[in-house]
Amino acid sequence: MSEATQKLFKECLDYWCDVKKDPGSIQRRGYCYYCGTKIYPNDWLKARDAFEEYYQMTGDASAANTLGYIYYYGRCNGGVPEYDKAFMYFSVGHAYSYFESTYKLADMLAYGYGVVKDEYSANHLYWKVYKQNLKRFMKGDDCKFADAALRKGNVYRDGIGAEANAETAYYYYLQADYAIRKRIDSNYYGDTVVFTGIQKALEETRKEFVDKGRTVKFFSPGWTKWTLIKHRRCRLTIKELNDGVLALDATPLKRRDEDAAPQMLITVPRADYCELRKSIRIKTTPETMYEVFNGESEIVFDSVEYDWSEKKTRFYLYDDLVGEISTEYFIFTALAKKKAEESGEVYHVVSVVFEGKARCFDYLCDDKTVKVGDTVIVNGYDGETPVKVVAVADKYESELVLPVERYKKVVRKDG
Repeated sequence: MSEATQKLFKECLDYWCDVKKDPGSIQRRGYCYYCGTKIYPNDWLKARDAFEEYYQMTGDASAANTLGYIYYYGRCNGGVPEYDKAFMYFSVGHAYSYFESTYKLADMLAYGYGVVKDEYSANHLYWKVYKQNLKRFMKGDDCKFADAALRKGNVYRDGIGAEANAETAYYYYLQADYAIRKRIDSNYYGDTVVFTGIQKALEETRKEFVDKGRTVKFFSPGWTKWTLIKHRRCRLTIKELNDGVLALDATPLKRRDEDAAPQMLITVPRADYCELRKSIRIKTTPETMYEVFNGESEIVFDSVEYDWSEKKTRFYLYDDLVGEISTEYFIFTALAKKKAEESGEVYHVVSVVFEGKARCFDYLCDDKTVKVGDTVIVNGYDGETPVKVVAVADKYESELVLPVERYKKVVRKDG
């Protein structure tokens, strides 16, 4: 906008905030200070005061959620968290079903940040957010599934209210990685931080198990965990191949109140594979026997039963037996990962850590002499800030998480 238009905008918004005390205007100005704009530069104190005023006027839980973040990260306290206030406001957000408040509340319980450490309650809250967002994600909503899956991975990596298991942790990290890559396509603010955390978790956890391969064997019909979403009806189309091998194409069916059936989130840790699919192909071993009882060439079912002694899977629809398959085991083969083509300019990228923080942040750096262990100056929330370099890489533009114009640059090397 022109400078005259910007000036007029500021005059109008200030008038509605300071004179008219309009709640919506106060909220809008609060977000301007929170994110920082040309007209209202980032100012955490003014953002906090705006949201406190707006919350007192309206009781809007979205303001409580935002205030929780301000206090959790110590935005107005020199980076020192104010956990008592964060817990209070996240509790309000959680009561109103704000997913961000719920998993931040769980973070505080999981690690004892300002509250008594309670890993089991934290795990319960993580699972609640995961389940609700998985359902939305399978229907095409980017939502907060990446954040929830990342935390479920942490549960099994660190043993938070559950027994530690590297492969289960990797299962959830793969889902988090897949979800954040889809969400980044929508240019959500702040996703680079989440993306970096997920990549670090994937890299560390991958080292913990060595069972690799694209093929998974199911000695019982375990693959139906993907298709039977909330006991949904599924169609199983059967094709006979050589030597009595069957190719089974399984597809969840939509319900009458839906425009489309949710997709299946297929996740195979050993194959580094995670993808939303509308249908999957399962194969059987040679000499498989099968029978369809309703005279059709396909089986529509909503539940299964497995007979271990006969190695027979029975398929039911509304408790009626509609088909049987006898096979040594079922086989699912994950698709091979496509290698992304490298394109665009090459950029020097450094990952840095702010003092007292665990998360990494990526910056572009024109000085190629900067190496791991160096200290560089960046523009942080509180102006120029020295930070430690923990990783350095040259990346093609196609490899960058976000469009290049959204990255900040290192100001200079310190010293």
